[in-house]
Amino acid sequence: MLRAWAKIVVARRNLVLWITLGLVVAAGILTGTRLVIRNSTLDLIRKDSPVFQKYLAYMEEFDVRDEIVVVLKSDDLKASRRAANRLAEKLKTEKGLSRVYYRHDFSPMADRLLLLADEEQLTGIRRQMEELAALVKGNKQALNLNGILGEASSKFNDPYLRKSSNWQEFIPFIEEFVRNLKRLAKDLETPVVEGNGTKGLGELSEFEADLLKNEYLSLGEDGKTILMLLRPSVEEQKSATPFTGVIQRVRKVVAETKPEFLNVSMGVTGEPVLLDDELRQSERDMIFASILTLALIVVLFLLAYGEFTRPLMAIVALLASIVICLGLTTAVIGHLNIISQNLLS
Repeated sequence: MLRAWAKIVVARRNLVLWITLGLVVAAGILTGTRLVIRNSTLDLIRKDSPVFQKYLAYMEEFDVRDEIVVVLKSDDLKASRRAANRLAEKLKTEKGLSRVYYRHDFSPMADRLLLLADEEQLTGIRRQMEELAALVKGNKQALNLNGILGEASSKFNDPYLRKSSNWQEFIPFIEEFVRNLKRLAKDLETPVVEGNGTKGLGELSEFEADLLKNEYLSLGEDGKTILMLLRPSVEEQKSATPFTGVIQRVRKVVAETKPEFLNVSMGVTGEPVLLDDELRQSERDMIFASILTLALIVVLFLLAYGEFTRPLMAIVALLASIVICLGLTTAVIGHLNIISQNLLS
């Protein structure tokens, strides 16, 4: 059988060479234009596995998707927040991202903030409201700075203070009076520095100020390290090369934003980024290993045969078979995964 096949190949060697050359060219074009390397670990699991099917149903039901993380860090809290706002504006216009989350929106909780207060805070709020109610009820003057000073002046008189019955009213008043003066002084000393016209911290209550401190998604109590969660779209995740394109675009936007905030360090991380970096590094290692292996085979053949022509022809035949195999893989399967591309090298 082999002898008969060898006789046919030798007798029609020109035809065989042309057919082989055509297959190599067609396989090379098909491989270069269609073959992709998928960087998703889900491709390593059997699609007909019952457990895997349940996991896919869970991901679909609860919209579970890997997220790209951008980390912004600076010793200046306001600089970190300005950089996060600027970067978010740019990323929201990029295609391939369905969500850019880095800032909590407390506006839907405006009429439910008391639900977040603990018992001690609620007691303090109730006491303050009772004191203010008593002050408004007994105050006949305007509720402004002049009115407060006038009311205090009327109470700081000897006949009023000599009556012990007035002390029950005077003590809460003077406590509230001191708090109001301190709050006023703080408001006057704290300029409004927000560019969007929002209130500065000096004009907010302690509870509102605490919410504002936790407005941005951050690490640590100081809030100087801000996290930005970027969710790739469903179309991007189901593409031939998931995450690769959107990660490159995110990194480009981050690199373009860095010169605007020199004192803020920015970086891109997250599971999709790590997987894509591993794939890119694996591709580079595969190319290097293939070239090195081919060079060593050429040297080995030259040493073994003691000539150049026949070893070169053997190497060309080897390369042609590899290209044809890649073409068949592209036509039948269409892609390689993280493991199969390493086996290829």
